[in-house]
Amino acid sequence: MLPALCYYLYKKYRSRFRSPKINWARLRSGGLLIGFILAGTIPVVGQTQTRHYQVKRNGQVIGELSFQQQDSGGLKELKMQSHVKTRLLFGIEVRTEDFSTFKEGLLTYSYVRRNINGKQKEWRETKRANGKYVFSHSNSKVKSGSITYNMMRLYDQEPLAEKVVFSDHHQQLLEIKIISPHTYKIQLPGGGYNVYYYEKGVCQRVEVHHALYELHFELLPSTLLTLSK
Repeated sequence: MLPALCYYLYKKYRSRFRSPKINWARLRSGGLLIGFILAGTIPVVGQTQTRHYQVKRNGQVIGELSFQQQDSGGLKELKMQSHVKTRLLFGIEVRTEDFSTFKEGLLTYSYVRRNINGKQKEWRETKRANGKYVFSHSNSKVKSGSITYNMMRLYDQEPLAEKVVFSDHHQQLLEIKIISPHTYKIQLPGGGYNVYYYEKGVCQRVEVHHALYELHFELLPSTLLTLSK
């Protein structure tokens, strides 16, 4: 791609090089464009970022979680999938899938799916229409206002200025508490809570605390950031 762009610029401006009257403004703009290309500072449209986490319980790896973010103009799509196999009172295998769409910074659609031992146990949707949100499972079926930050975005962006986060599972806003620099706690309905740890804006680790178990999601360094078009 780079050689083709450079050749195009050469063909576009070669007549200026041969002419005694060089248009320096256009020449400088062409040179700057080549410089930006070589420096890799031109943003990539439709960029995808993928991060992978290993899931641990009692120090043992019991599963994996993948988080994918795709940005295209004012549209942002987030997708998260996990697969865990462990034993509580009996053997259990859990597969989850979360998906969110943001347009111009506003949540427009999300769903949460949970499968346990091969059977779907949960499916929840949140939709935005006519300036309001419609929830598939909530006492308040319709909520006015704007949602700009949900639980999936905790893997996408550190909540430096965020005070609350929308839970797509519980379909309600939850408070974000700072417990130390770059470390945040989300208290969940029912008594559980999650703790998120960040480094340079990237979510490095998540602790999930439940009455029956505790899980750790740890970012795999070798797959910190994967870019594709």
